[in-house]
Amino acid sequence: MPADPLQLQFARVVARRRAAAGLSQEALAAAAGLHRTYVGLLERGLRMPSILVAQKVARALGVTTSELLAEVEGEPLDRPGRRARKKADDRNPGA
Repeated sequence: MPADPLQLQFARVVARRRAAAGLSQEALAAAAGLHRTYVGLLERGLRMPSILVAQKVARALGVTTSELLAEVEGEPLDRPGRRARKKADDRNPGA
């Protein structure tokens, strides 16, 4: 099942902030009180976090929940079908 766009936005923000903080998924998970596997699922956009999980992740990243969610809200949405059109255009340059 394809991930919800909001899940993907959250995933990108968390992965980017974690990397910027120099944390491994395991370190972020430990700081947030979550399982490392769950953090991996969040970062791949395969799980929709509860507000409690978002709060734990935010605190572990050193930001407030509202700061984290504001960044998620500002993260660009992927448009469905965008890649498929691009590939079709590459095969048929005159289209």
